[in-house]
Amino acid sequence: MRLGGLLIEQYQDFGRFLDGYRERSSPRTPRSISNFIYLLLHTMAHHFAHAVVEYSGLEHGSMGEYLFPADLAFLVYRKGMTPDLGNLSAMWRNQALTMFERLLSDRTLKCDSGSLCDQRGGACPACIMAPEVACIAGNNLLSRAALNGGMPPGWDADRTPLTGFLRIDTPD
Repeated sequence: MRLGGLLIEQYQDFGRFLDGYRERSSPRTPRSISNFIYLLLHTMAHHFAHAVVEYSGLEHGSMGEYLFPADLAFLVYRKGMTPDLGNLSAMWRNQALTMFERLLSDRTLKCDSGSLCDQRGGACPACIMAPEVACIAGNNLLSRAALNGGMPPGWDADRTPLTGFLRIDTPD
């Protein structure tokens, strides 16, 4: 069965406020296909939004996100009815390749602010979090380890390190 089918078949509701996925939730929540697909998509959406903000000149709070776990997809968009979409179109026209290269660079896959992201499997406001009013999940189910590998998030009952999605080696 394909991953999307497994996700739908094994889906478990996260609850209205994602209480089981807070960084210090107790007891810890077991790993599942549902929570790890959401973790990866949510982290990728934030990583992408940070790159868009850097190259477009827009603010973090002006970006929004939608996650479509069953489709293995996410959408990052400009919130509000302001006439500054020229920033986004100019960014795509002039900086698209540079922005995509930045998404994969070692510098953007690591946090310079301390141990929370790189060593404890979390996400901090300095690197991948968004303002809570802009984040669909209140900055829960985020982890830099989903992209780069490392220790799992604090809510994960399985404490074995993660292999980051952007660090998976493919056979030649």
